[in-house]
Amino acid sequence: MVPNHCRITIDRRLLVGETEQRVLAQFEELLDEIKASDPQFSGNVEFVKAEAQCYTGVSIEGLRFFPAWLMDQQGPVVLKAQQAIKEAGLPVVLGTYSFCTNGSQSAGVKGIATLGFGPPGKI
Repeated sequence: MVPNHCRITIDRRLLVGETEQRVLAQFEELLDEIKASDPQFSGNVEFVKAEAQCYTGVSIEGLRFFPAWLMDQQGPVVLKAQQAIKEAGLPVVLGTYSFCTNGSQSAGVKGIATLGFGPPGKI
C-alpha cells in the first residue's frame, strides 16, 4: 500500500530580520523545483497554527512563527543592565540564546527591548 499524501513539519530556526513571507518563499521555491521535475507532484507550505486555552478558559490561537531578535550591545538598555549587574557584584557576560524564548514576541514582534538573564555559560 502506498499513501496518496504525506505531511512533514519542519522546525526551522530564524535569522534576525527574516519574515514570514521570506521563509514561506524559500520553501515554495523548493516545491516549484520538485514540481518542475515531477509534473504529478503537488504540495503546499504553511505555518502551523497553534491553539491554547488560558487559565481563564479563553481560547487563543496564533501562527507558530517566532522571529529572531538581537539587542545592540552598546545600546542604552544593555549598558544600563550591565551596570546594574556590576553593581550587584555579579560578572557581566554577554551572549545570545540558542533557543526560543518569549523574547521572540516582546522583541521580535513588538519591538520592545528585551534581555535575558541567567548563569554565565548556560546560554
